[in-house]
Amino acid sequence: MEANRRKTGKYIAFAVILIIAAAAFLYFTGQFGVSVTDIESDARKNQKIDKSWTMASSSGECAAAMLFYDEILGEYKTSIYADPDNRPFGWFFISGGCTNDENEGIVEYSIANCSEKAYMSMNLQRISLLVIENGQGIREIELDPERPFVRVLPEDTTKVTFYNEKHNPVKVLAREIG
Repeated sequence: MEANRRKTGKYIAFAVILIIAAAAFLYFTGQFGVSVTDIESDARKNQKIDKSWTMASSSGECAAAMLFYDEILGEYKTSIYADPDNRPFGWFFISGGCTNDENEGIVEYSIANCSEKAYMSMNLQRISLLVIENGQGIREIELDPERPFVRVLPEDTTKVTFYNEKHNPVKVLAREIG
């Protein structure tokens, strides 16, 4: 009886060690991401973004985008997270920083392995309208021309057009990431 208990104890110890090793492997190979509720705090912490900065954000099924900016719209940082493979362990940082492209106009981010696209702008061009076509119809979204914006649009979007306050279309800069 004592021999069986020792044998069972060894099996249990081996199983526990195996589980710990598997979890460590998954952790160190980047298989654990951030929960959707912790994306903002993760971005602020890892990119050293001041808590006083305002955030514009949008998310979809596999992409989440954030644009952090100061009160006078002088400085900003972007942060894009994705879960392109629908992993069960969270969202992953894909890209971020400040390239000045968002000051120049609207940037469309295409994310590898994700059919959604993220659009970001500091809105210095005073964009007031977003028109989305998806093959089934047209949807119009009014935007505040005085505020930066972020929009993550679904995969069924076939055409996207932004208009400024004078109803002129505004050029979109395309960037691929991930």
